[in-house]
Amino acid sequence: MKMLSLSIALEHWLVDLPSSISLDTHMPINALPHILMIHLSHAWLIILLYRPFYRPFAGLSTSDLSGEKETSQSGHVAWAVKVCYRTITY
Repeated sequence: MKMLSLSIALEHWLVDLPSSISLDTHMPINALPHILMIHLSHAWLIILLYRPFYRPFAGLSTSDLSGEKETSQSGHVAWAVKVCYRTITY
C-alpha cells in the first residue's frame, strides 16, 4: 500500500506547511508565485498519484461517485475521482 502511505505523507506535508506559505492565510489571487508553485506542485503530485485509477467516465453512476454503492474497483475509481477533483478545486 505504498500509494496510501504516499497520499497520507503528501496530505501531512500540506497541512504542516508554515502559515507564511499556506494558502489558508493567503488568498490565491494575492499569493506570491513561490507560494502558488508549492501548492500547484502538491496538486500535480496528487493527480499523478491517482491518475492510474482516475476514470471519470468508466461507466460509474452518480451513486457510485457519492459512495452509496461501492464495489472494490468502482470504490477505487470513485475515490480517485474525488481526490483529483478536490485537488483541482482547492
